[in-house]
Amino acid sequence: MRTIVDSDPAQKALFACLTALKGVGLVLACTLIANMRELGSLTRHQAAALIGVAPSTTTAARGAGYRAIAGGRRRVRNVLYVATLSAVRCNGPIREFYRRLSAGGKPAKVALVACMRRWW
Repeated sequence: MRTIVDSDPAQKALFACLTALKGVGLVLACTLIANMRELGSLTRHQAAALIGVAPSTTTAARGAGYRAIAGGRRRVRNVLYVATLSAVRCNGPIREFYRRLSAGGKPAKVALVACMRRWW
């Protein structure tokens, strides 16, 4: 992965920018570069929707008010999930955000997905 990234100057610059962020390592950076060619031209809300971590509201009477994530790019979302697990343990601002949501009564997975969105 690193050899392919290093062969293109634009990708190399994007890789350097991504890995400068705390919690973004080789695998997450390469996954983002490979699977999100639009990276850099989207807002954080558009990127969250593209990855599939943006909440969508259900309109059915049975699940009224319930919001869930759906669609998007599964590979990126899976790698981002694992990176967020690490960030919740090691990255101060993400850890505090997660703790605040958990203390407020949010279930663990809901708080974790909110942290995934927070990165964008």
